[in-house]
Amino acid sequence: MCDDVGEVSESMSNQWLESVARGTVHVYTEHILKIRELTEQSTKQLIVDIGMCVCATSRLSCLFTKCLVTLQYVVTHSPDCRIKYNYNI
Repeated sequence: MCDDVGEVSESMSNQWLESVARGTVHVYTEHILKIRELTEQSTKQLIVDIGMCVCATSRLSCLFTKCLVTLQYVVTHSPDCRIKYNYNI
C-alpha cells in the first residue's frame, strides 16, 4: 500500500511540475510574440534566453517546448521575420 501512495504522490508531483512548466512557457511565448522591435543585442539575448528555457523544459521531458524551439529558429534564421519586426542580426 505504501508503494501505491508513493507512486500516486510522484505522479501528482510530475503532473504539477509539468503544468507549471507549461504555464511558464505559455506566458513566456505570449510575451515574446508581443515584442515589436529588437536591436541586434536584444535579438542575441532573446536567442540565448529562449535557448535556456528550451534546455530547462526539455530536461523535464516537456513536449510543448516545440513552440519555443520554433520561435528560436524564426528569430535566428528567418529574414522575413527580422524585416517585419526590425530584427537586425
